[in-house]
Amino acid sequence: MGMSLLSVDPANWHTAMTIAGISVAVTLFSCRGIAEPESITPGRLHPTQENIPVVEDARFVLREGDSDQLYLEFTESPLHTVGVNEGAKRAMIGSIGDVAVRRSALYYADGEYGEIRVYDHAGTPLAVVGSHGQGPGEFQDLTRIAVTEDETRLFAWDMLSRIQVFGKRDSIYMLENTFHIVANAYEGDICVVNDHLYAIGYSAELDGIIHKYTFAGDHVTSFGARYKSSFSLLSMVMSRLGRLKCDERLGIIAHVNYHLPILTGYSRDGSLVWRVKFADFRPAVVEELLDDGSPGVNSWQVQPGESAGFTLIQDQVSDSLIVRYPVRGDGAATPGVAHYFSVDWQTGEGVYLGRRSIVEGNPKPRLIGADSSRVYAAMYSPFPQLQIYRRSGVQL
Repeated sequence: MGMSLLSVDPANWHTAMTIAGISVAVTLFSCRGIAEPESITPGRLHPTQENIPVVEDARFVLREGDSDQLYLEFTESPLHTVGVNEGAKRAMIGSIGDVAVRRSALYYADGEYGEIRVYDHAGTPLAVVGSHGQGPGEFQDLTRIAVTEDETRLFAWDMLSRIQVFGKRDSIYMLENTFHIVANAYEGDICVVNDHLYAIGYSAELDGIIHKYTFAGDHVTSFGARYKSSFSLLSMVMSRLGRLKCDERLGIIAHVNYHLPILTGYSRDGSLVWRVKFADFRPAVVEELLDDGSPGVNSWQVQPGESAGFTLIQDQVSDSLIVRYPVRGDGAATPGVAHYFSVDWQTGEGVYLGRRSIVEGNPKPRLIGADSSRVYAAMYSPFPQLQIYRRSGVQL
């Protein structure tokens, strides 16, 4: 599982599932063979208050608005669609692992097919980068991608810690180099600002969870506080899951942890620029426990009213970051809901945009990006597809 800090019993690793649009996992991490078990408090729940930064300025404390305030209604059919239910491999999408929207193209990582595919804004294929495998230029477990603003370089996060850097030559992306980053989870993230790559990862030796690298793979610095706990496995589990989004023009790196109601903006060197709190966010709990005498961590299934995870979406028109988090419902009578906020990249000030219902068996397009004329969305059911809409045909 790539956890070098402590041994993890593979038999206790349970697969993730999706409930009402929320990716959740009932996961038990346990440490075997430790000579002196770490000090834990069985039954203690996380996150603890000491790990949630205090935000006092009301401009940076965002709350869910009126329950009738709706957001993201698609009033027209998509102009273009990528992905079909049945057909040739190149026409189908295996899985949508990550998406990057840039000025001239739409990029997505297909973890099932082991490829990065590139399309223009009309859905026309432009390029395929990589293939399935473990060698140079191949992808075994393709997780995240990042593309520079000028689209001259593409970065692929593969096999838990491997970064492959591709340079664009005319319309072809060629492998330039490969390096490894600090990582302990597939649910981390990468993004790029100017000539540096930023990646989420946990290390007991490095002071920080966001790591800055040159394009050659040299580690520059680390920043962003690890989750505070004397129980190192718990600290790792709580620190490593999150999302990054970078604004190259302003040089700001935005980070959100899946477990904490906090969005933080950092400068290129890791200095704090702004911090936002989502006051109504109720995180799913994580529990300390003893598993047959060994210290462990249990990540419970998300309960009604709780949330697990965030999505960060770039809106290029308003120079803002759209933040989405889902809330699990309580069956058909009370469906789940996704809440949307807009946060200004430069100031960190934000507003509530509205809510959108999440109904099992009634899939809706999921917003993945927006520019001056188009809105980009992903559909995961009944089959994976990317959709491109006119901006005027989507209520934002």
